[in-house]
Amino acid sequence: MELARSSYDVVLLDLVPEMLKIAKREIKRAKVQTRVKQLLGGSIDDLSMFGDQTFDAVLCLGGPLNHLLNVKQRVKAASELARAAKKGAPIFVSVISRIGLLESIVVEFPHE
Repeated sequence: MELARSSYDVVLLDLVPEMLKIAKREIKRAKVQTRVKQLLGGSIDDLSMFGDQTFDAVLCLGGPLNHLLNVKQRVKAASELARAAKKGAPIFVSVISRIGLLESIVVEFPHE
């Protein structure tokens, strides 16, 4: 939402329908509907709905590569992100550390 609040045009893509519902609600609450150009369901390993060199920047949050289970899918995702970004555009992709994930599980579920 911060990018939209800062007057950037934004396209949101999420694999999880419930996250899209939450995003839609938050977009309305933040009053940034005019800045969010698209809200789409999908995975970063298939960005075929976007043309080549569409985006000035790409920001992927929430560990989207962690949802891709094999190397081939991750390589495809990296290729798709590079294709959809304009030449020289920054691409930022967050990842979830396996050690951090393990720590979260132990803290969250200590007796299981």
